[in-house]
Amino acid sequence: MAKMLISEDDFNGHFVIVHRNQLDGFIAKYFDKDLCRKIKNIVSVCFHNEVDIVILFLNKLSGSFTCTCFLPIYCEKDVLLKMPEKT
Repeated sequence: MAKMLISEDDFNGHFVIVHRNQLDGFIAKYFDKDLCRKIKNIVSVCFHNEVDIVILFLNKLSGSFTCTCFLPIYCEKDVLLKMPEKT
């Protein structure tokens, strides 16, 4: 069950837009090498599959960041329709 926010001070979220050509420099500046490798792997697979935007959800636990999940976004449904089905 989600914890209800008591005040605005309890919310520490941020939203940052990083373009593809800026990704390497951005993540190297703020995250450790292992997380950088994981993020690069996620976005490379997504962009290989013609994703338009990738949203990464990062949590800071015990002083270090982890990528808890990601959301690939397709702007055109035609890309999804031409993907082969996995059996």
